Amino acid sequence: MLDIRTSYLLKIINEKCQKGSYKIISVCELISLMPQRFNVDGELISQSIDKLKSGEYILVKFNNHQELCLCPTPKGRLYFEKERENCLNKPKNQNLVLTYLFSGISTFIAVFLALVLAKILGVIC
Repeated sequence: MLDIRTSYLLKIINEKCQKGSYKIISVCELISLMPQRFNVDGELISQSIDKLKSGEYILVKFNNHQELCLCPTPKGRLYFEKERENCLNKPKNQNLVLTYLFSGISTFIAVFLALVLAKILGVIC
């Protein structure tokens, strides 16, 4: 299992190398594509690349610490696809709570208005 930073870096690599071929990517470009909240620097990119390489998620042709020539392996693509699938299938608990709450309030208002209308029309004593 990859940590969130390394997983996000693998996502970027998969997006850059969509055809499955080697691509030259600068370390500065990778840093700029990572979210600010991760506080990424060149050393962290290097560590994450080493982790992905040792886990056989990517293949690295060369790494001169400024530019990388790499491509994702089938294992790296599969990991990326599974992560995407998990995100799509994961229910959003907050959205479910809001949906149930809105549904309950709407039902209460509808029943209340139906009773008021019935009382006005004299259907209910």
